[in-house]
Amino acid sequence: PVSDGNKPVVEVTSYRNLQVDATKADLGTYVYEIKYIDRNGVEQSMGYFKVTVEKSEIVPEELKLSSNAIMLPVGDFHRLEAILSPVGAGANVTWETSDSNVAVVNNGAVAARSTKVGDTCVITAKTEGGLSDTCTVTITEKTDSGLINPFVDVKEGDYFYDAVLWAYYAKPQVTKGIDETHFGPQSTVTRGQTVTFLWRAMGEPEPKTKTNPFVDVKTDDYYYKAVLWAVEEGITKGTDDTHFSPDQTCSTAHIITFLYRTLGVGKDGWYEEAGTWAVQETLLKDTGRKVSPDVNCPRCDVVVFLYRTVGKK
Repeated sequence: PVSDGNKPVVEVTSYRNLQVDATKADLGTYVYEIKYIDRNGVEQSMGYFKVTVEKSEIVPEELKLSSNAIMLPVGDFHRLEAILSPVGAGANVTWETSDSNVAVVNNGAVAARSTKVGDTCVITAKTEGGLSDTCTVTITEKTDSGLINPFVDVKEGDYFYDAVLWAYYAKPQVTKGIDETHFGPQSTVTRGQTVTFLWRAMGEPEPKTKTNPFVDVKTDDYYYKAVLWAVEEGITKGTDDTHFSPDQTCSTAHIITFLYRTLGVGKDGWYEEAGTWAVQETLLKDTGRKVSPDVNCPRCDVVVFLYRTVGKK
């Protein structure tokens, strides 16, 4: 996805489709470039498009919360959505809590503050036009795993829930969130991020070589050792002799191929061979995706693939 400050968030959902979220965007016109990674790992441009964000002229008639009662484990988070109708209606929504000692709310993100099971409070969302709705929050015990889920965009029942918590609490940590309360499950991953996830999941092995051939990889980059290790192990190489292109995004074909080589299943595997292996190992179960150079791979699926191969061993 492409996002920056208060711009609309644009996410590539498939080879021919984009999804635009302008709910938090400032008014104005924004220009985006569509890029893809070809079979040789080289970034190519497909062109530009504009997104214009305008003020909605539809007056809301009703405000409903996504839930009117939630059970919130100690230390956990929950995301409430304020739904305005009719469709297309717009209004500023403010949030408040009846007791900040029990739970606090920030733009719909509810965080438990009390450690006493059974404590309750009421979250209220309202518009300047007088519309409102409420949700009762009840504090409950921690989840069975004993692990606190810090992400408001990762919920129990999500196919990637266990994988995200594993990646967050693994030693060494495979990845954290894009900020303190968001994992960004649908955010695409870059080459630099991907080799770092793989390197950490394998225990952060020290690369044998100290020779760095890439002008775009510096010693103080977080992915420096991961890149040297990945190239040394034959997991990937540069996009040319002197560039690794750490900021290029990765497709499912790249991720599955890199994982296939990391685990020593095969040394080549691009991407048909690795894809066949992934299907046989049910790595893509519930993801709704296929192994293809035309399908961007989101963060949630990368950690799912790692969890199903490395995390459960």
